Amino acid sequence: PEGRREHAAMSSGAIDSLCIGSSKVAEIEKVLARAMVDGSGPAEGGAEGWEEIDEPIKKSVVLFHSRPGGALLLALYADKHWSREWNIYLITAANQDRQETIHTALKLVKYSDQTQKPSILIVAMSVGGEGVNGMQNASYSISVDLPLSEALKTQVAGRVYRYGQIHESHHYQLVSQHPAERIILARHRKRDAEFQRLLEELGGEVDGDTEGPAAD
Repeated sequence: PEGRREHAAMSSGAIDSLCIGSSKVAEIEKVLARAMVDGSGPAEGGAEGWEEIDEPIKKSVVLFHSRPGGALLLALYADKHWSREWNIYLITAANQDRQETIHTALKLVKYSDQTQKPSILIVAMSVGGEGVNGMQNASYSISVDLPLSEALKTQVAGRVYRYGQIHESHHYQLVSQHPAERIILARHRKRDAEFQRLLEELGGEVDGDTEGPAAD
């Protein structure tokens, strides 16, 4: 965070001109407010050893962006406007030892209890499915934009809602009125409908050798 605060966009006010007024930023702030006051305790049937906890834990939030540049802009805005109440972390890249590097970074994240600030993890989706597995202590995830790959869209929710999760999980997908995102959303829905049709034809079973026309 210290390095990001020295970025020229912070001192020039450019980051505010890019982000303030954004409907997506406004929606993110609504979710952050909800997570900050979430008083729910560990979910029933949670991970072993957590049944003894009586006090609610402030919930951390993961924000996923499909582009590293977009994730950086979001982190700059978060540093300026949200860091008083949240710890801010940005994960956008890794070296050739990809998973080991990401795991090392995630160990530095301070997941909160009632005496600490909760954390916001901002993650580029390019690393969302490779090694970013230590997020079960967060219980809110937000896909800030629609990835072209439908598989990545599913992956991001699974980074938080997975084995070891101890809290009720909430996932949000933000979609703007921009034509590009509306086209991507329509393609995802068309693929979902085609997949559902095939499942119904096959009686709910998928044969790996089954061939058929691919969805657009």
